Amino acid sequence: MNTIIAGAAAGIVGDKTGEKLYGKSHLDEHGECVHMDLHKMLACLEHIASIGPRAPVFHRCALQIGTLVPMNNESYDRHYNVALVSASTVVQFEVIGLGQAFSLTLAAGWNILNMPEHTNWGLPSNASSNVSVLYCATDVTFGNAI
Repeated sequence: MNTIIAGAAAGIVGDKTGEKLYGKSHLDEHGECVHMDLHKMLACLEHIASIGPRAPVFHRCALQIGTLVPMNNESYDRHYNVALVSASTVVQFEVIGLGQAFSLTLAAGWNILNMPEHTNWGLPSNASSNVSVLYCATDVTFGNAI
């Protein structure tokens, strides 16, 4: 990646040097669009190089009986999600576009969910009590979803 950025920067520097020596830019011979494209490419490469791994976001929540609430806040802007529960728990998920809610049993400990945006979750109406969950939104994949 650094060699690409260095190569693009060297090309721009070389063009500016040629402009000083010969009075016109080499890029101007091929039109302004090449010059603009190089600047756009350089800006994109700098943006890609500046993006690093982001810290995971943790959110504590209580799932309630018979109530489905949004699982992932869109402001988290993370690709994957996992949930920590203290005991085996049946949880209902409602994924927009799939129709009715479906149930999954989460095992005690961390559960890899990787549900899409706009997913709602909660406890079925026959659950015995509310359940506390530690939700984590992350850019790091931990394996296969349950």
